[in-house]
Amino acid sequence: MREAANQRLRDTPYGLLSVGQRAVVDSLLNVSAGEWVSDALERNVRLTARVRQLEKRLSEELGATVWAESGLGAPVDLDQLQRRITMIEKQLVDKQGDLEERTEELKAARAANQALTRALNHRL
Repeated sequence: MREAANQRLRDTPYGLLSVGQRAVVDSLLNVSAGEWVSDALERNVRLTARVRQLEKRLSEELGATVWAESGLGAPVDLDQLQRRITMIEKQLVDKQGDLEERTEELKAARAANQALTRALNHRL
């Protein structure tokens, strides 16, 4: 019965197929049902594993993108930010030094101003 069905399948559209397509049909029809099911099950297992792998990868990529865009995650270029922080800290130290120097100059100018004001007040 199976041979008759196979023969009908071969004969009906067989003439419409190319040589390569005929070879594929012949190879499929010559494989026993058990082998075909076994091969299909193995392929299904491989494809299922591949789909899981791709789903996991997609999930990780989407998660990383959302995390980065939300601003909750670490910035992309931490090294650049560390260099910027170091540069700003150096500028802060320089500015604090300038401020201390100017504060001392201001104290000296105030002291001189007070001395001159006293001197003027004593002459009057």
